[in-house]
Amino acid sequence: MERTITPRLIAAKADLSRIDFIEGIIKPGIKSMDYTFNPEDDEYIVNTVQNKCVDLIIIDPWTLVISGDAKNGIKVQRRLENLSNLAKKLNVAIILIAHVSKNSKGSDPVNRVSGNAALTDVARGVYITAKIENEPRDDGSSHILVRAATNLGKVGGGLSYSIESAEISDSRVTVATSKIVWHSELKGAPEDLLYKAENTKKDKISALKKATDFLLEFLSNGTRTYPDILTGC
Repeated sequence: MERTITPRLIAAKADLSRIDFIEGIIKPGIKSMDYTFNPEDDEYIVNTVQNKCVDLIIIDPWTLVISGDAKNGIKVQRRLENLSNLAKKLNVAIILIAHVSKNSKGSDPVNRVSGNAALTDVARGVYITAKIENEPRDDGSSHILVRAATNLGKVGGGLSYSIESAEISDSRVTVATSKIVWHSELKGAPEDLLYKAENTKKDKISALKKATDFLLEFLSNGTRTYPDILTGC
C-alpha cells in the first residue's frame, strides 16, 4: 500500500485523512490474518463505516468477499446481494474491481468481465476500461472508461483519460508513481466506443453478438413468430 496506492493518492491530491485501508481481519483467538471478508465480517464493516463516516468502499479484487468457490453462481449472487443490502443500510457506494478476460476484444462489453456472471447481473452499473490502440488521441488521452451496463440510467458514454508519470517527495525520499488525467466526455454505445478505441474491425465481432443484436432489434416492438424470425420479415 505504502509504495503503490498511497503515492498514487498523493499524486491525485487526495486527502489521506479520509482514506483507510483494510487488508484483512484478525479474529479473536486466531493469530493469522484472514484476507477474505466473509458474511460474518459484515458487522465489522458496519462498525468501521459508522465510526468513520465512510461514503465509498472499494474492494480489490472482488473475490475478497467470496470465501470458497467463486465460480458457484448461486453463492456469489447471494453474497453480492448481501453487499447491495449493506450499501443501502449504510448509505454508501461499493465498487468491486474485476479484470477483463483475455482475448475478449470484439465481444459484448459486459461479457468481457472475468469471473462469475452474477457479478455483472447484480451490479447496479458496470464500467469497463480499455487502452486506445495507436495512442494517443489528439486530446492526449490513451485510455477510455465506458459505461457498459446500468439499471440506473442510460447505457453508453464515458470518459477518456491518460495515465501520466508523477513524482512525490518529502525531505527524505522521492517516489516515482503515476496519476490519471481526465480528458473529454465520450458519447455512443459502449460496444462502438470500445471497438473504435481498440481498432476492432466489425467483421471480427462474434456471430453470437450479431445474432443477439438482430433479435433485440427484431423483437423490440413485440413478439414475432418463428417463421418471421427465419425470414427476417
